[in-house]
Amino acid sequence: MKRKLRDLSALSNLLESYALYHVRRSIGNFYIFISATISIFLFLGFSLSDYLSSIAGPVYGGIAIYLSMLIALVIIFFISANYFRFIEIYKPRELKRKGRSIMWLWIPISIAFMVYMFLGHVFNAPEWSFPFAVEVFVGLGTLVNYFDARGVEYHPGKVEKEYLYSAILLFIGSILILIQPLYGWFIVTVTALMGAYAVGIYITVTAERVFVEAGVYGGALGETSGDA
Repeated sequence: MKRKLRDLSALSNLLESYALYHVRRSIGNFYIFISATISIFLFLGFSLSDYLSSIAGPVYGGIAIYLSMLIALVIIFFISANYFRFIEIYKPRELKRKGRSIMWLWIPISIAFMVYMFLGHVFNAPEWSFPFAVEVFVGLGTLVNYFDARGVEYHPGKVEKEYLYSAILLFIGSILILIQPLYGWFIVTVTALMGAYAVGIYITVTAERVFVEAGVYGGALGETSGDA
């Protein structure tokens, strides 16, 4: 009887760990998706902006930037809603939270970013200010992720410090843009785009740490099934 109870407990732990494993992998894959989406629409938006500005004026160039960023953010928010709905299905239980979620802060941050990208292009803001705005926007959003994650109880494989390290890297990048404005877009590419991609890869490939932290690595059932 005791062995069966231990097996049931081990099985429950294994199933919960497997669910949390999928949660961590989903977050990592989502980071990779964000990196790819922002890269594509930044390239598309600024290419269209330069073309339209040369033939129709800066207002149309600003509209191109605004629309490209708007489409990118809509796609990201839509996919994120589906991703985290998928995560809710996988979660074995409701994780306790201290206070309310602050993920809603992404909305005003995104609006401020899009408004600046539009107005900055229309009124000929300094070229370095655009990559600087991207760095600050992504950095603030990542910081929101970090503080939101801190409010959730600890669980194996929890993604928290990864957000903090990413935010620090992004804010260092924003400072570097102020120091070396001519390399603004190169810094964005390294810290924001490649950085997000690297973090996503890291979170995904280290998803198995869930099983290690939960103490079920190697097969918890096999360790208990031989007991009398």
